Amino acid sequence: MKVWILEDEPRAVRRLKRLLTEQSISSEVTGEFDSIQSAEPHFASGNFPDVILSDIELADGLSFVLHEKYPPQCPVIFTTAYDQYALNAFRANGVDYLLKPVQPEALGHALTKAQKLGNAGEVSLSDLQSMLAARTQERRTRFMVRVGEKLKSISMDEVDCFYSEDKHTLLRSGEREYVLDRTLDQIEADIDPQAFFRISRKYLIAHRAMADVVAYSNSRFRIVVRGWNRTDVVVARDRAADFKKWLGA
Repeated sequence: MKVWILEDEPRAVRRLKRLLTEQSISSEVTGEFDSIQSAEPHFASGNFPDVILSDIELADGLSFVLHEKYPPQCPVIFTTAYDQYALNAFRANGVDYLLKPVQPEALGHALTKAQKLGNAGEVSLSDLQSMLAARTQERRTRFMVRVGEKLKSISMDEVDCFYSEDKHTLLRSGEREYVLDRTLDQIEADIDPQAFFRISRKYLIAHRAMADVVAYSNSRFRIVVRGWNRTDVVVARDRAADFKKWLGA
């Protein structure tokens, strides 16, 4: 299966390529494009691959511009953090709609679906609505934590951040911290991407908990989390552009 990847975030490209190598369906990435400008000549040629993995927000605009101008003669699997683009994905021959961070099982299911469809079919509106509803239902609204011999339920509205340290994953809420038995990748996949942002491999921060955003070295940002005096809460360089988009910049 030949695959094109439309994605402007290097970290996301690396993740997708790694996940593709882990799938049972053999694949080869024959094109990587980070912008409409770089992808347009290839779309215009009409020589499409077997499937396209397409982010929606590229470096110079929305990928829908390409999909509408040069309708792909192959299935498209959209990968994005933003649900509001769902109906556009449907109109652009999307066969699935994977919310970031893309999970291995979800990608495998989408590739299998694309392989079965080939050039034949588009996802139906009802299918897409079901996909979107399933994503929403899967989002976690609270976490159960252990406090001594007791269990405590913490609402997502009470969570300031999740972070990893000394091989543990911790949830911080106010002045308290709790150890979780989940990885940051698992947590990130379960929660609302508009309310939380993965600023680095170590930190997953709630928008409501940010007291300040401070310019840092190498075009990065340091986050001041309310009630927390840590100074290493820094946005990774390869996440800085997406972080600004997330803030609405």
